[in-house]
Amino acid sequence: MQTKFLISLLVILLSILTIKNTWDFYFSSSNNSLNNILRKSVIEQSEKNSELLEKNKNLENEIRSMQNNIGFAESYSRENLDMVFPNEILVEINQKADQDE
Repeated sequence: MQTKFLISLLVILLSILTIKNTWDFYFSSSNNSLNNILRKSVIEQSEKNSELLEKNKNLENEIRSMQNNIGFAESYSRENLDMVFPNEILVEINQKADQDE
């Protein structure tokens, strides 16, 4: 009889402790503030991800337009690589010498 009573008492105590700990875990103020901080962090990260996805789409479109535009390749070659067509002459002007005079 005593063992049944002790087991029942132990089960009741364990149940009460489990309920209390579960309540504290989900509804305590420290966990709520942490939860709010984490939610804000997730929102900020989602916004950053959206911005980066938009940037990636813009860069992909820019790359596609560069690949499909022959004029771009020509202007890039002339301006950045100092390339010329056959029978053309490249004339470089030294701007420092012009400013000194």
